[in-house]
Amino acid sequence: MRELAAALAGYLSFALLHAADPRRAPLPLPAWLRDGWPRAARLLAALALGLSIALWQRTQPAPAAALAAAVSLTVSATLIVLLASVAPRAIWGLAVAAPALIGALSLAGGLDG
Repeated sequence: MRELAAALAGYLSFALLHAADPRRAPLPLPAWLRDGWPRAARLLAALALGLSIALWQRTQPAPAAALAAAVSLTVSATLIVLLASVAPRAIWGLAVAAPALIGALSLAGGLDG
């Protein structure tokens, strides 16, 4: 369960990074949010990547955790870039649901040992 939560954190990280450009944001941004959105999205993406590495470290040693986080980030990037124009609702729907899923899977992974 923790591995899936870590992979979802990598997915969320790239989704935020991809949406940091206001032209690629899934929804039009209001004027008051347009200026601060790129910086906030990049900060949240870095935090999500850190969470991915931290979750991987609970199951693997640190070098392997960093490598697994990098792989999940690159696979997520490929999926988002290739599928964003074909199935945007699925891509962004999963990105919106990811924080709740990460929390639930992390808790479920903590319960099984």
